[in-house]
Amino acid sequence: MGISKVLLVDDGGCFRRATANILNTDGFVVIALDSQKVTPEVVAQKKPDLILCGLDMVVGGIAISKILAADERTENIPFVLMSFMRRENWPIGTGLDELETSRKTKLYFLQKSTIPEIFLSRFCELVSTLENL
Repeated sequence: MGISKVLLVDDGGCFRRATANILNTDGFVVIALDSQKVTPEVVAQKKPDLILCGLDMVVGGIAISKILAADERTENIPFVLMSFMRRENWPIGTGLDELETSRKTKLYFLQKSTIPEIFLSRFCELVSTLENL
């Protein structure tokens, strides 16, 4: 599976624009949306290879993942939740455990960084892992 088209969902406008720029510069096609514009219809129309989604937003990343996982048009698109916190430090009760077990496809995690090289390195490592599955 080649990953070239990324749907980036984050309500932080500055972070979203900076991340889209970083990924574009590295050759990825990026569709950037805020959380309130993400629906199964929109995602099915855009046909991303990967969804990269913030955790803490108006419509949270967990809710978006559940909505997309429940729709046959979007259920098999790899979904990556991202946060500035490391996965093991996310608060208990966020719904991650049941989300991970209820999805047909694996849920992935990426720690955000304000340092472009670090973020890109983490993202490319994850993409490489997904492409080698």
